[in-house]
Amino acid sequence: MSGSQRIGGIASLVNAAVSIANVLIVILMVGAANTDVNAMATMAQNNPTPLTLLEVLKLVSAAAAAVVAFAVFQRLGGRSSRASLIGLLPAVVAVLLLAASGIVGLISLSAAANGSAPAIFGVNPSYVSMSNLVNRIGLGAVAMNGAWLLTNSWLATQQRALPRGLRVTGYAYGLMSLVTFFLPFVALILLVVGLVWSIWLGITLLRPPQLFSKGDTL
Repeated sequence: MSGSQRIGGIASLVNAAVSIANVLIVILMVGAANTDVNAMATMAQNNPTPLTLLEVLKLVSAAAAAVVAFAVFQRLGGRSSRASLIGLLPAVVAVLLLAASGIVGLISLSAAANGSAPAIFGVNPSYVSMSNLVNRIGLGAVAMNGAWLLTNSWLATQQRALPRGLRVTGYAYGLMSLVTFFLPFVALILLVVGLVWSIWLGITLLRPPQLFSKGDTL
């Protein structure tokens, strides 16, 4: 097993841990404010630590996702496969969008704490409008991740490079990621499916590569 596969497996498990950490922060530290934009704006000014942690975790997740995408790319043929190269593109865009979401989120929190906002966002934009921008970028990242999941699940099916159950979960995860772009309330289900997929993929990448038959599920 190559080092990139092992590191990719660890990175996938890290992403699962980040998802769990996000949920715990929202439940234990953000609370009901998570559903109230004005309450979030007040928290950004008076107690920004929980929100800052969430934005930092986006950057961690983006870095881990980049490593996972490269490991899957290698598992599916690497540079010798044109299809794998094409399949890698949505992941690159998703990682860049997720990182951008985290960076803009940190800038918005800094602006809210200082009672101002940088000129690049226009004339005195509010935290609320900046937060909406962060959400739109984040949804774009989710949608592009969905495109990557669908593409690479199909490639893995053709090559029998991943267990059938993991491929099916990847299809479901990818479709729900695209749906979430238009129906954000699906995000809770997406979180659960994504957690299962990340752990499963992590375990798979930590194992030696093998060809899986149509009936293999693990």
